[in-house]
Amino acid sequence: MRTLLIGIALALFVIVSLVACGVEDPLSASINGSVYFDENSDEDCDCECGIPSVSIRLYREVCGGELLEVIHTDADGNYIFENLAAGSYCIFSDLDPQCNGFMATTSISYSIDLGPSEIAELEGFGYNLFVDEVQK
Repeated sequence: MRTLLIGIALALFVIVSLVACGVEDPLSASINGSVYFDENSDEDCDCECGIPSVSIRLYREVCGGELLEVIHTDADGNYIFENLAAGSYCIFSDLDPQCNGFMATTSISYSIDLGPSEIAELEGFGYNLFVDEVQK
């Protein structure tokens, strides 16, 4: 029992020492953003509605490379990748325009070099309704 208490005390001392010295958690960075209906196609999210349930892919370094995670936008069109290490990432909005009737008004991918403990807020992914010229 005494050995266990000494081990716990030593572990707490190490944790407190690391925090006091400013050692950062290696998995404390995050990337967040949104997908929105760009009604006026101005490439700017100006109080327009978010698009829910859009797949957002996180790749290491480049899009199409090592896929790390796929999440979906919430009811307001927001997403967040948490507990990331510093490094290079590519975020890809996977909203198929032909199947869903949307066309992109902004880039559909962003690359970022994420620093330790950085909280990165990316530009939004904007989409508007696809209008076929033949249908006009």
